[in-house]
Amino acid sequence: MTSQQEEMTEHSPPSTESQPHDDESDLGSSADDLDFWVQRCSICFDAPLDFCLDFCRDQYCVDCFQRYVTEVVKSSWGLSVTKVKCPVCQVLVPQSEWSQYVPRAIVEHYNKYNQPFRSFTRCCPACENEAVPCDAHLKPNLLHPRFLCEKVQTMADGCVLDNNQHFKQKLNDLLPQLQTDIWSPTGLLELYQQTMDVAIAINQHHRDHQIPTTVSPYDISSAFLVIEMPPESWKQMQFLHIGYFPNTTCSSCSITFCLQCGFENHSPQSCEENMKHMTLANDDTMQTVQWQLKHSRRCPSCSIMINRDEGCNKVDCSLCGFTFCWSCRSPWSEKCGFYHCAQTGDSNEKSYSSDYNVSPTITPPTFNASLLFYPSPTHRPSWAYLIFQPSMLDCPWM
Repeated sequence: MTSQQEEMTEHSPPSTESQPHDDESDLGSSADDLDFWVQRCSICFDAPLDFCLDFCRDQYCVDCFQRYVTEVVKSSWGLSVTKVKCPVCQVLVPQSEWSQYVPRAIVEHYNKYNQPFRSFTRCCPACENEAVPCDAHLKPNLLHPRFLCEKVQTMADGCVLDNNQHFKQKLNDLLPQLQTDIWSPTGLLELYQQTMDVAIAINQHHRDHQIPTTVSPYDISSAFLVIEMPPESWKQMQFLHIGYFPNTTCSSCSITFCLQCGFENHSPQSCEENMKHMTLANDDTMQTVQWQLKHSRRCPSCSIMINRDEGCNKVDCSLCGFTFCWSCRSPWSEKCGFYHCAQTGDSNEKSYSSDYNVSPTITPPTFNASLLFYPSPTHRPSWAYLIFQPSMLDCPWM
């Protein structure tokens, strides 16, 4: 052996023989790992499980599940009833089950703000007295459909025979549908809209010709609202009612104001036109109105003005729960992108109120503490909340 070969042998690492693979050891380790995770909470993956849900059998520790339910309950806003779902599989968890793991105060909070029939309210811009345009506490009874038909028949009989006969015929065509007490939820809403469109046209005709009326469209709409119907249908109908009759009078200070935007009565201007006009005034509210105008849009479903200053295009209305695209205002679909809407070609960064020449450097104003926030459940949160009148109360989160 040469000296070079000896040197290479001296510095070469010792040869190692291939060790046999211990399959039994790996199987035992895998079994131990599986057993560990099976016994862990499905939220924190750290604490041992305390219970399994009855239906889906997903497992949690009490602390994590309690924090989860508390967050769901406290972040629920609007008029829809919040459903508590399993955080893993999204299966509905009945209240009788999740209420076992949360404090009594959380259950009481849920019961208070998640009644099936709840009225939309708006605070008066002058005295902040709460106005209730549709009273959910009026209990329906079997006589209300008959009262509705009587009001519609009275309006039909009041139509003049010469120029208004076609309106009378339209109401008479709707009466057989109104006389039945069996409606589908969608059918009742469509019947309401058809009846109100005819009633408003008749009322306008009578006003133009100075013909006295005994029944107003508001009377007919109010009669619809006390018919027995599912909670979801009543919620949608009250927003249809507000769409037809957006103004109300404060019972405290007698000021008439708009239910859709919260400002004083601006008829016949739209809410957007009124806010644009208000930005021309040189007073303390100008900056607030400019900020609202820049970040405001009308919900396509309930027509209430809502506000969103950050997040993606997917927005959930905090009141009616309607999900729509902030860019094109159509129902959310695969054509709408989270940050670029294919239907309009607009980026999420483009301002909706660019036509109003609003400065992009406007700072957020101060608001009443009654702001409602509702996060989009998927993707980056989009915060949609109601526009309320500004007040002297500063909100530190703005």
